[in-house]
Amino acid sequence: MPLVTFTYADPTGTGTDTPSVGKLFFSLAVRDASTGIIRTTSQFEATLIAGQATVNLSPSTADNAWMVIESGIEGARTTYYQVPNLPGPLTQADCTIIDPTTFTPSDSGAAAWASALVAAQTAASTAATAATSAAASATLAGSYSTAYVPLATSNLPQFRKKLALTRLNQSPTRVLCVGDSTTAGVFSDSYTTATGSTNQGGPNSWPAQLAAQLNASGISSFYGLAIPGHSGNLDSRWSMTGGWAYVPFGFGINACLSASGTGVITITPGVAADTYKVWFAADSGTGQMTAQATGGSVSGAFGSNATAGAYSVTVTAGAVSASNTVTITWVSGTVFVSGIEWSDSTKPNRLSIGNAGVGSSKATQWAGDLTHYAKAIALIKAYAPDLTIISLGINDIAAGDTVANVTAAISNIVTAAQISGDVLLLSAFPHPTATALDSLNEALRTAVGVPALPYIDLFQRYGHNAGSQGFQTVDGTHPNAIGYADEASAIASFIRSL
Repeated sequence: MPLVTFTYADPTGTGTDTPSVGKLFFSLAVRDASTGIIRTTSQFEATLIAGQATVNLSPSTADNAWMVIESGIEGARTTYYQVPNLPGPLTQADCTIIDPTTFTPSDSGAAAWASALVAAQTAASTAATAATSAAASATLAGSYSTAYVPLATSNLPQFRKKLALTRLNQSPTRVLCVGDSTTAGVFSDSYTTATGSTNQGGPNSWPAQLAAQLNASGISSFYGLAIPGHSGNLDSRWSMTGGWAYVPFGFGINACLSASGTGVITITPGVAADTYKVWFAADSGTGQMTAQATGGSVSGAFGSNATAGAYSVTVTAGAVSASNTVTITWVSGTVFVSGIEWSDSTKPNRLSIGNAGVGSSKATQWAGDLTHYAKAIALIKAYAPDLTIISLGINDIAAGDTVANVTAAISNIVTAAQISGDVLLLSAFPHPTATALDSLNEALRTAVGVPALPYIDLFQRYGHNAGSQGFQTVDGTHPNAIGYADEASAIASFIRSL
């Protein structure tokens, strides 16, 4: 097997490159002839030293390539390389980047892997001069996993069309991320296996990282929605005074703010924007409030409607800024605020990634009332995303609910999301040991949205080893910042392939 050296450098403000630090994760990928899906061997990793990692990789054939996942590197991505059958040493420039959907399908290659061992001799450069020394070696079982990421995209027509228009700078596209605390980004401020803050919606949550990674790859994208969180899992961008309190409405559960007396909400999204939508629930008996963005005019009173439903009102700031604040002021009656969405009017045709993750929420709560105008299903329909990414079930299973009940609830969420767009399923982040969560992830591959919806299987990516690999905190449930970024990389790779 030839030695292949991968080299990275991060640009600095002075124009001088500094060597990257981070890791590369390698696995051999093949396309199954009977299903068209991509299957992979177990991963091995190589640590970048002075921006370089050198590994032994077997030469590729027409039916396979090396899947290389970058972590901790500027613009981290997932790339498929075909390694030439040359003696080496080689560099990544000697390898061919390939679209995995173009692999020649192979059943024989798959069968051969089922009992194979993948020998991975890893070495790392000890200096920027790329002098290579043996750093580590590992022999990994080449488990030909039935876990997969379906790459057939014929069932994503609406999202693919909108995404194409966004790439052509002709239309905005909206993605809504539906999930629990592992979507909200709890502990995303931790870069080790230690737990961190329970703050929701932070810049290291996987939806925020997804926006950053897609934007870095050339798809103009931004992080575009904040919901209030709830007591115990607050979003620090929100603050409130007076009579505002959390109530069991909104996305997920208890992710809505309500007031029946004097009080003010302020939110500073921290993203450059000048246009803000305040999402709220209303009926003929709800009250009134006003909204104002920095440097802009106060809106007219809003908050009630003859037809019960989820609505939004738009306010404009005086200028595009990441420091703009939106202020919502109670005026009368009882009012309900479900979230804030924002955009930059000078860049209207971008991809917005909205984080609707709610800590402690269950799939059965998201789908608990299919008709209530102030709850999650109504909000999903009103938000009308072009793509909804759903990752739920951890809290249901932890509470002892059955796989059948959870998949039925997710099916109801899928039905609501498909009114406006397409759906991508994301498995629950796997635990360090085998649990009923594995059965849920297995069931989701076929039980929801037949024919199967596109599905990103994080068990295939981590197995029960996310913690030992440094992607998960010691609580055994939540990723750390590295895990969230790596999870985002898997999703970004899929979206870029469309």
